[in-house]
Amino acid sequence: GYLAADDIRFEIDENGNVTSKAWDDNQYAIVMEDEQTKISFFKADANSETGETVQGEAVLQIVTASENEEGKLQANTGEGAVVDEWYTTRNAHTVTGLTYETWYALVEKTAPEGYLVADTIFFQISRKGEISTFDADKNAVDAVRDGDTVVMEDVPIELRISKSYVRNGVTVNEASGVKLEVQDANGRLAYTIYGEAMETSDNTRTWTGVRPGEYYLVETEAPTGYTIADPIHFRLEEDGTVVIIGENGEESAAENN
Repeated sequence: GYLAADDIRFEIDENGNVTSKAWDDNQYAIVMEDEQTKISFFKADANSETGETVQGEAVLQIVTASENEEGKLQANTGEGAVVDEWYTTRNAHTVTGLTYETWYALVEKTAPEGYLVADTIFFQISRKGEISTFDADKNAVDAVRDGDTVVMEDVPIELRISKSYVRNGVTVNEASGVKLEVQDANGRLAYTIYGEAMETSDNTRTWTGVRPGEYYLVETEAPTGYTIADPIHFRLEEDGTVVIIGENGEESAAENN
């Protein structure tokens, strides 16, 4: 749990007198001081250009890690594997006393609502305190900030919504004049989309930071000459995938999952 101290140079003359910057007259000795390893961990929003923290709490763990039979890194499980666990805040969390040249893993056990669980970051501390971070395949990843802080980024869950119409048997991507609502399972309004906001190259609108759960996509206004479409019942999973739920409860994957 301590870093290797710098070498100490000293000289002894013919009379036995010691000369060294580390000489302590009170102890009448050369004093070598070891510092504990110290590393901070911070949770950031991957979409933030300024590296701001995520909104809400995540549960992070530091666990010991090792190589499996395939040579890949894995977080250890079982008794004694967890070194530290904490709820994230807007401030960095600092851990001291980790052993240098030993594999550890930064694991996100629970992501804040509206975010995907981040990939595990594996890391080592050198004898001099430098931090190196890797993925499970031992590829270096850029996760160290200011030399002593490991930053784990959470990606907000995104829901892409598209609207099209059938005109003379042909599907037309047109959204002008439409109004859509995303309602939760209890019918409460969660998100509103106006057609003008969907007039993009792919005629979609992206809702960022969505909480997993069941929703209904409801068309409340249709363009002139079109009838209002039936609501779409769907479930947003924690991994960001969308499952369409039919009238009889049958489930199917949404397009472009």
